[in-house]
Amino acid sequence: MLGSVVMGKDDDTSRQRDDERASEGESADFDALRAAEELAASMAEGEAAERGRGGANDYVQMLEGEVAALQEDLAKARARAERAEGRAASATDEIEKSRARIEREAEKEQSRQLEGTLRKFLEVLDDLDRAIASARTMDHNPEVLSGVELVRKRFLTALAEFGVRHQPAEGMRFDPELHDAVSAVPVADPAQDGIVVGVVSEGYAIGDGVLRPARVAVGKAS
Repeated sequence: MLGSVVMGKDDDTSRQRDDERASEGESADFDALRAAEELAASMAEGEAAERGRGGANDYVQMLEGEVAALQEDLAKARARAERAEGRAASATDEIEKSRARIEREAEKEQSRQLEGTLRKFLEVLDDLDRAIASARTMDHNPEVLSGVELVRKRFLTALAEFGVRHQPAEGMRFDPELHDAVSAVPVADPAQDGIVVGVVSEGYAIGDGVLRPARVAVGKAS
């Protein structure tokens, strides 16, 4: 009976050890499963983080592309603006040149019209000169001659206000720019050759130019 008791105790001890080993096995199985889950979660987080970094890189690249496109558009806009500014400057220059040309042409036209009117007055002055020359060669009232000479003087004064001045010709060497030869007069003195020996109508200048050349007779040595 004592042996049965001992054997019973041994059996109990053996079962206890088996239960402990089973419990330890279950605990080991549980720890391995948990570790596997934690590893899977960690890998998932890594993949998510990697995808996040990849997405961020893609976004940055997209922004960089947009910035580059905007810079290119800005450069094109600046180039267009520079071309437009160049065209505007060229147009302004052309306008200024056209304005200056129109002003010069207007001044020339005004001068031509004024000179045409003044030449007509010179014809009146020629009539006065002929009247004075005739009065000097004939027996006329001296007061009448003085009056005509006064009119001529006042006429010249009025013309001078427009810049007209008398251009003496008699005794001067013939100059085709100042004189209009209407006849050649034979002269015995070689020194008189090419010299204005007579004036049919006086010459007049205006400014730096000739308003009307003098109509003259030129000496010609025989």
